[in-house]
Amino acid sequence: MAGFALVATQFASPVGAQEPVLIATPSSDWLLEFAEQNCIARRDFASDQGAIFFRLEKSSLDARSKIVLLSTDISEGSGDVTLSVAVEDEFIPLEPVGTMRLGRSFNGAHLYVQLKVDDWSKAGEPTGLKVVDAFESPVILQTGDLGLVLDALDTCVDDLLSGWGLDVELARTSVEPAERLNYNSWAREIIRRAPQRALPRTGRVGFAVRVLIGVDGKPTRCLHDASEDFTDLGDYTCEAMMKRAEYQPARDRDGNTVPSTDTLDFIYYR
Repeated sequence: MAGFALVATQFASPVGAQEPVLIATPSSDWLLEFAEQNCIARRDFASDQGAIFFRLEKSSLDARSKIVLLSTDISEGSGDVTLSVAVEDEFIPLEPVGTMRLGRSFNGAHLYVQLKVDDWSKAGEPTGLKVVDAFESPVILQTGDLGLVLDALDTCVDDLLSGWGLDVELARTSVEPAERLNYNSWAREIIRRAPQRALPRTGRVGFAVRVLIGVDGKPTRCLHDASEDFTDLGDYTCEAMMKRAEYQPARDRDGNTVPSTDTLDFIYYR
């Protein structure tokens, strides 16, 4: 994995909120990393209660992105996690399409929360993030200008998908995204047929699977980001996706089919 520091990282901070919250300020510059599966922007933050590690990931051309928050110092919250972005003098709510609490350390202080945010553009030009119920107190991350970070991730994703063999320029003409067909059927079948030897002995394991979709709606390539311990499970999932996944292909304004991508999260347990 390669990485480089983004230029102009000392962004302005958002205005404070009226309610008492934990303010987290940057303790590092932004770092952009690019791997075979995704593009990642990460930054570390410091607060009165300890460190918070923030990661923003993208792997597709649409506005969908993934946020990961981790702290080894601050206790986990409870309830449904909510996320809003600071724009000028207000916080605008965003709607996560999925939230997972992936585990804590033995002392209960290790939090790993994952949110997926569909559309940053609705928020204008965000300069901070407010997260409620991820930690025991509401937290404001003074991120600075997230627009620059998102632009850098978009450029990285273009290069990433071009390397996969996707015609990015043609794919960006899509106005009607690819649609999963019979999703519940083939997704359940993939999970049901997973080899027992590859499953976790205890607990559960989750990872993302990304597919390129051809103009005929069939997957043309699959990648996964399963950890080293579960490479076999990730490989099985991709092989099954290539055989079983079905899509209505994406289309441009003229109704022509165009290539596209899809990202799915798989969770396995015994």
